[in-house]
Amino acid sequence: MVAILELGESIPLKPPLRKGMVLAFKSQRLDLTPSDKVEPTGLQLWNKANEVVLQILISRRRNAVIFNARATVSLLDGWGETEKISNIASSWKSTSKFTISVCDCGDQYQILFNLTPVYYFEKRFSINSSAVKASYRQESLAATLSQSLKVFVYDWNSLPASEKLAIQSTRLPLPKTASSVEPAGDVSSRVKKLIDDSPGILEILKWDGGNERRVYGIGPGNILQEYGQSAGSRNRGWYQGKLHKLGIVLNRYAGLAVLRLSGGDTRIFYQDPKSGVIQTLCHSASNKGPWVKGRTIATAVEGSSIAAVVCSPSNGYASNRVDFVYLYYQGLDLHLREQIWTADAGRWVSSCFDAGAQPKFTPISVIAKDGEVYVSWKDAKNQVVTISRSKPLGCGASDSAMENGNEQLDGRD
Repeated sequence: MVAILELGESIPLKPPLRKGMVLAFKSQRLDLTPSDKVEPTGLQLWNKANEVVLQILISRRRNAVIFNARATVSLLDGWGETEKISNIASSWKSTSKFTISVCDCGDQYQILFNLTPVYYFEKRFSINSSAVKASYRQESLAATLSQSLKVFVYDWNSLPASEKLAIQSTRLPLPKTASSVEPAGDVSSRVKKLIDDSPGILEILKWDGGNERRVYGIGPGNILQEYGQSAGSRNRGWYQGKLHKLGIVLNRYAGLAVLRLSGGDTRIFYQDPKSGVIQTLCHSASNKGPWVKGRTIATAVEGSSIAAVVCSPSNGYASNRVDFVYLYYQGLDLHLREQIWTADAGRWVSSCFDAGAQPKFTPISVIAKDGEVYVSWKDAKNQVVTISRSKPLGCGASDSAMENGNEQLDGRD
């Protein structure tokens, strides 16, 4: 389908937006200049029951994109709880060409700006969830998008391979099964449900030859959970740890990293959904006490991937083997940043590492091998970039990595 959607009008979607389909709104402008006089620009998707299954509001006054849905049958006004992403002006620049895409993932909508995933909106209607109509409104003359939008509806499988990878690579839920943690013996139903149903946040630790296992993920109420298994204990089944007692509620696709220090202590790094700050959780192996909150580290862009690794080099910086923890995230300016912690320093230090601006939500991973740290991410061309760090406290992404990270995919043209 290819159609023109004029400001203030609606058009039918043929075919309707169903699971596995992608809807694209192509604009000839994006103006995010802050203004108190410009009303939000709204795109709405409607089902055949005349319900708004998804509303996307771009508000220059609030510097945010706001998502919602509205039911036809309601005791109030029908609108549900708003969801939003903030500081959009720092993440997106005004431009002459801008594409908003909506991918129907079945139980949720994936929203993308210029092929960069920015949000996942949980569907609120189990019946008539397919969108059959789209509308476009703006309450003021100063438009955020162009007067007319080109509208396309595609089958996901018809997209170019590079665009399918861009949609698929970051925040789509990954299928998980109990076999992914190689459980020994009987796996409790709660652990299996955590593994099978976790929306994307799932971290696994193993040590002592696999005899000790820990699984971290979102449980009921989106509360961070821990389950463990110890082969040497009397009860070799899975048990619930004490992490849930902190009552930490995470966003459905928040970043999460877990590691174990050489002394046996465990650290969890997550992004606080309200402040955007990366927070540390600590568990001591010596006293086997409760989980406690540790230091705050840095503020990351909303929904940033988080990756962390422990490296214990013996080199010119340390005569003995000392734990260095390297943590990577995406800053508010979309640049990849690094924080380093050592027991000697006793604090987090921001390094001069800078891999340049990357697509928002780019997945980040890091490993340590033979005293070297290797950092990987996906650049604007959806290619995996990996760099090694020659010194534990050194700096620098490679020149090629910097060159690859300065522009973003522009959508299907």
